[in-house]
Amino acid sequence: MERIRIPFHVVMTLLIGTGLLLVTRAAILKLRSYKYLVLLIVIAVVFCAVQMIPKKFNFFLFCTSFTLPFFVQIILMERDRTVLSVTGTTLMLGAMAVVGLATGLMGKPRILLEPRISIPMLVFMLTCILSMSVTTDLTLSIITLVQEVEMLLLFLILVNAITDESRLLLFLKGLFWSFGIECGIYYIQNVLGYSFDILGNKKFGGSTDLEAGQLGSQRGTWTNAPATAALYFSLVTLLLTGLYLSTRKLPIKFKPLFGMMLGLSCLILAAKRAPMAGFALAVMFMLMLLPRYAPGAIRKLAIVLGSLAIPFIVCLPIFILRAEANHESAYEERANLTKVAWNMYHS
Repeated sequence: MERIRIPFHVVMTLLIGTGLLLVTRAAILKLRSYKYLVLLIVIAVVFCAVQMIPKKFNFFLFCTSFTLPFFVQIILMERDRTVLSVTGTTLMLGAMAVVGLATGLMGKPRILLEPRISIPMLVFMLTCILSMSVTTDLTLSIITLVQEVEMLLLFLILVNAITDESRLLLFLKGLFWSFGIECGIYYIQNVLGYSFDILGNKKFGGSTDLEAGQLGSQRGTWTNAPATAALYFSLVTLLLTGLYLSTRKLPIKFKPLFGMMLGLSCLILAAKRAPMAGFALAVMFMLMLLPRYAPGAIRKLAIVLGSLAIPFIVCLPIFILRAEANHESAYEERANLTKVAWNMYHS
């Protein structure tokens, strides 16, 4: 018996096949909508196609960043608006970690832990565990804690996966290519007046009507609030700005200036104050820090500001309409709701 050694790929094939069989059985018996059953069939077909790809680790690394805006989730636990779920990006990241550890592409010669980031997060999670002794909603606290643990694990997987320039370029290509597709989808949603994700779920928010003074913020392919899409456009646009201002040009096969124009226009169409304010503050910090730390990038910064001025002028009516919104009444409404909530809690 000691001489019997089952190869790793045989074990993984048996485990994955058994898991797919159990999931399919549950799908046939419990699912009430055909679209989820069709989704499982599509996943099985994609999985079979992935087996024929020679460089699976690079494929999953690309898909990890490419699938980021195309939000799909499997809900495990739900409490009010807080959801514990497994997303498509998390599945891709997990598959990449398994392939990387099994083939030796990750974790050699050692696993990177990044203590400057990991230790503060562990201290924060320990504080969360201690606070559970006085919480009034243990389920909500557990969901929040699991989400924080997930963030740390995803960070460590990415740190150990992107260890050289070729992997970084592959990750950035997936991120920026999906960003361009997401911008195109966002334009279509603003024309149609409703949001939709890749599963066909729709959220009707209405179209933007300048004459009526109505703003229709769409969600993109995200299932969360419109602020999530706005934050995504803000962060990726700033990342493209930093990439363009860097001294070395990376061959990502995506025009940074064009991407910045797309991102800023989508950010204005989203019409959310916090992401727009964060973007403006980041640009202000660039103006202050570049003359001291990177004087050679000032000329590029002028090109960036000129390019960003084009979508800003085109979308200026929407920006003015958002700036003229009645913020005082919105603040009073939220303050009254907070007072009501506290009165109910104390009663």
